[in-house]
Amino acid sequence: MSRVVVFDLDGTLLQSNSSFSFALYLFSKGEISYPAFAYLSYRFFLFRFLNTSYKQLQTAVFKRIFQGKSLKTFTDYIPSFIEQKISTLFYGPAILKLKNHLRLGHRVMILSNSPNFLVEPIGASLNVFDAHGSRYTIDQGGRLVDIAFLLDGHRKTEIVKGVISQTGSSVIYAYSDSCQDLPLLELADYPTVVRPDLKLKRIALNRGWEIL
Repeated sequence: MSRVVVFDLDGTLLQSNSSFSFALYLFSKGEISYPAFAYLSYRFFLFRFLNTSYKQLQTAVFKRIFQGKSLKTFTDYIPSFIEQKISTLFYGPAILKLKNHLRLGHRVMILSNSPNFLVEPIGASLNVFDAHGSRYTIDQGGRLVDIAFLLDGHRKTEIVKGVISQTGSSVIYAYSDSCQDLPLLELADYPTVVRPDLKLKRIALNRGWEIL
């Protein structure tokens, strides 16, 4: 029987949000203005502490930071961001779990709400080449136009169901820090909540889920 292992990225494999951390890096390089970064920080505060949705966060940030900008402007900085910063963001216990699943030959996936152009190379740096994030439409000039596909908890679940239908009988492991990934955690045979807030911790304790 095959093993399919799904990790969230932000707050799970990473202690922080990859999009915010990358934006901070871009700000340090002068690619994001102070007012734009202040707005970004405000939107992440609402998401983190007032439980606004992934969709509200992504839509607001995309319109203010990314829309109309060249994708290459941002992607050119990703290799140096990963080389210089990403290892400082890792959450050790979750990284150890990921490495153990890889060692055992399990199919490991990273499914994240963050931009796909960021999620894929971060996944590759962890030797995970089945990594997916939210996608954007791009015009002929390479400029970002709109959000094409927002990878929220329900869509993560649909992706995993598609994998199950292809591989046949599978045992599912899922790791996430977010209540917005409850559909994914509920689908899993072995759900693990990572660094949970009080609400998710309460759910995990009531259901006997592992807490990391």
